[in-house]
Amino acid sequence: MKKFYAGFFLWLLLSAVLGSWRPGVNRNFLRGDIVAYVQSDAAVDYLIPQNLEELEAGCTDIVQGVFRGAGNRQANQHVMAESDFTVEDGAENVIPGALEFPDRTVTVSSLQITKVLKGELRAGQAIPLGEEYHREEKDGKEKIYYNLDYLPSAAGREYLFFLNEDNDASSTFYGLYCPYSGAWGRYRVRSAEELNRRSVDSMIKWELEFGRDSADGYKSIYKEVIAKYMS
Repeated sequence: MKKFYAGFFLWLLLSAVLGSWRPGVNRNFLRGDIVAYVQSDAAVDYLIPQNLEELEAGCTDIVQGVFRGAGNRQANQHVMAESDFTVEDGAENVIPGALEFPDRTVTVSSLQITKVLKGELRAGQAIPLGEEYHREEKDGKEKIYYNLDYLPSAAGREYLFFLNEDNDASSTFYGLYCPYSGAWGRYRVRSAEELNRRSVDSMIKWELEFGRDSADGYKSIYKEVIAKYMS
């Protein structure tokens, strides 16, 4: 009987561990040093595309490339009000914002282009990427502020980006190539073998590097992107 109970409890433990595991998830988004995510709920003048056609029409450049990592943080003169934000605890639980919020900022990253699908950029070219998020330390732990559901890209990973270059000298994004409509302008490149093992519909938001909102519309466009550009 003791062996039976020992085996039963071992089975429960393994079930709990395996049940919480998801392939392809950036574990840094689920635990570790990150204490919270903060997304702006302020009104923005972005058009969220409803399909791939709208996404393509909204950008000047479509490129595939390897993300080389985040660099400098640039501050924006526009200060968001505290009420413009909600906070997440890393487990998709939304908590009313009650923190001190910094100015809206952008992280300048680098993208090494491997393929050009639209526009005048060149394969092999490295471009400055303006990603609308930044990291901050609080009590020894990291907090990520982001906008338009755009969670940080992973260094060394290949993505397909729908981009626009910002030529407005008064803009925080001046001189940078920016994903169109935040997360909707970035899609991780996945092989046919990987997609056969795990469909887009079955992926959770952390696997998609997508923030607080529903990812249903994003997934719908992702499937169009895969059919046209990754097949």
